[in-house]
Amino acid sequence: MAEEKAESRREAPVPGRSAEQTPTVELLRIVGGRVARRLRLAAPRKAPGTAPRPAGRGGRRDLSRSMPPFEGRFGQMAAGFYRLEWNEDGYPCRRQDDGTLYEHPIYPVYAIKHYLRQMRPADAELLLPAVDIVANAAVDRMEEFEGALVRWYEPGGGARLFERHYSALTQGYYAEHLWMAGEALGQPRLKDAARRCFLALTVPRERGGVLYKDVHGVSIAEVPQMPNSYILNGWQSALFAAWQYHERSGDQAASELVQASVRTMAEMLPAFDAPEVANSRYGLTGFAYLRTVGADLGDAKVTVPGEGEFGLTEHRSRWANHRTGPRQANLVFSLASAEDNTVHLDVDRPAAVELQLGRYDPLSAAPVDGVWEQIGEVTPEDGVVAIPRRVVERIVHPTNFVKVIDGLHTNVYHPVHIRRLRHLAAATGVEGLEKWADHWTEAMGRWSGMPLYRGLAATPIEPGRESPVPVEELSGGLEKRLG
Repeated sequence: MAEEKAESRREAPVPGRSAEQTPTVELLRIVGGRVARRLRLAAPRKAPGTAPRPAGRGGRRDLSRSMPPFEGRFGQMAAGFYRLEWNEDGYPCRRQDDGTLYEHPIYPVYAIKHYLRQMRPADAELLLPAVDIVANAAVDRMEEFEGALVRWYEPGGGARLFERHYSALTQGYYAEHLWMAGEALGQPRLKDAARRCFLALTVPRERGGVLYKDVHGVSIAEVPQMPNSYILNGWQSALFAAWQYHERSGDQAASELVQASVRTMAEMLPAFDAPEVANSRYGLTGFAYLRTVGADLGDAKVTVPGEGEFGLTEHRSRWANHRTGPRQANLVFSLASAEDNTVHLDVDRPAAVELQLGRYDPLSAAPVDGVWEQIGEVTPEDGVVAIPRRVVERIVHPTNFVKVIDGLHTNVYHPVHIRRLRHLAAATGVEGLEKWADHWTEAMGRWSGMPLYRGLAATPIEPGRESPVPVEELSGGLEKRLG
């Protein structure tokens, strides 16, 4: 997903001031009320959850070419990496390869965040109206669901998105940044929308939400899949955004959810470790082709201990179990449990069972150079095959370097894992997070000596640097603390 996965940082407090009294926040309090009063003269706002207002009609001017530019590093990223352009009503979109504009659900968060970040007294009367336009354009596109407000992702937006769903990451970001916008503009509508965006994080997966409660504990999903994919950077960033929302709003439900889910995360972190390549795993699920040799495959089910049994579907995504031939199926496996996954196969005669297993390539999002390896045998009477954990570890991919930033293939996910663990440790006090942040920082420091990563780069984990860092500049002395 072409999403900024964890770039939100706290402003450094000015000595003698609390974190809530940084220059940016003080500025918003000073100028926000005055600008907000003028903004109230604009067209009346709709209730959340209804259709967007028509753009460029009814006397409303076309805003697509008049929104203020972004500054600094994000200004470069917006024009290049994100290919950000504006709709007529001021909604930030992504320019697709076919020339169309895609209203990416998360882009308004980036716009709100960076407009607020670059706020200076001389710019306030330009940027605060821009925040108002973007925030309300985003809320206009949300829909009511289970008492919450959600921004839906439609099928076809990416390899994992084969069903309409919303994302804990996007909802958490909206809770945090709509609250900030509401405070800056004096708009209760936006603060109420923020509260209801957070509520979406409490809707159980069984009712179409993103909240999982199972044998592992409590988690919220960037992409609510079955089995749970546990995409780590999305989980971390959603929780930290919810914590930021709690600190600003005082919503205790957010604090309770974050504390419970961070404790679950701390217990599960060993499953994300990929020591064989000095890396961490993007999530805990992966896919592989399975085939039967000597018999047709009637049916196939994967059992993930603690999560359930998952049969074949009609979805053709690699992230869904589905048939690919008379004797072959694509299956999804999980590392979430310490117990083995098992496969239940329906055959009419004895058959060997093979999995296509590949190797890690930092420039691929899945294993490459797959070869068929026998993992067991089945009969009509006994169609169960255990998939050992060591095999699933070869299927579940470590973080990759596929994204190109400043011309460099860059790992953005492993550094996010480190930064967010430190953020969540400082916020919640949950033990075990700093240990894994240190472990993965030290692993990252070894990349400079590994031919596997030669010529690649990573986003920085140390403060004060924004551009990708070539792995040759990383070393065992890499900073362990964000400061």
